[in-house]
Amino acid sequence: MPLNSVANHVREAINGVVFPSGATYDGTTQIPALQAHISVPMGTVVTDGPHAFVWGGNVAEARQTMGGPRAQQINTTSPFRVLNHRVSIVVRWGLPSNLTTQDSVFPVVVDTIIENLRGIPMPVQINDEQTNRPSTIQIIGEEFNTDYGQVYAMKDQRYWLYGAKITMAVREVIQQ
Repeated sequence: MPLNSVANHVREAINGVVFPSGATYDGTTQIPALQAHISVPMGTVVTDGPHAFVWGGNVAEARQTMGGPRAQQINTTSPFRVLNHRVSIVVRWGLPSNLTTQDSVFPVVVDTIIENLRGIPMPVQINDEQTNRPSTIQIIGEEFNTDYGQVYAMKDQRYWLYGAKITMAVREVIQQ
């Protein structure tokens, strides 16, 4: 199940990311660890620290030509299928509007997430947590597009909502 397994792998890779020592959001308080999700959990409060939401994005699939007939089951002697994902990670954090470090706090968060994704060992075998179907991720963290959004004042103007969208290429192969 490529959409599920890849999204979960990316979420697990960035959930709990710890930001560089000394990176504070108010001059003294360390930036809280990243909370990564796929769907937005009930009660999510973006002012308690940075949050990342992993979306499946776009997937292009092709059959790799080689010997063997097609099969309905995966992990057989059939040819490989190559799936090129464009996974989107939406990052949000509501920070107090009176911070003296507001010019640099959120960019540190975005840069650190990308650094962690660049460092994932490849290739990696994964199994879908729902179906246990295997696949291999061959490429992750090699290509990124980052859109750093505008800052919005939240309802009471005490917090500003920062946002960014990181889109990256992931190549997965399955045998089917």
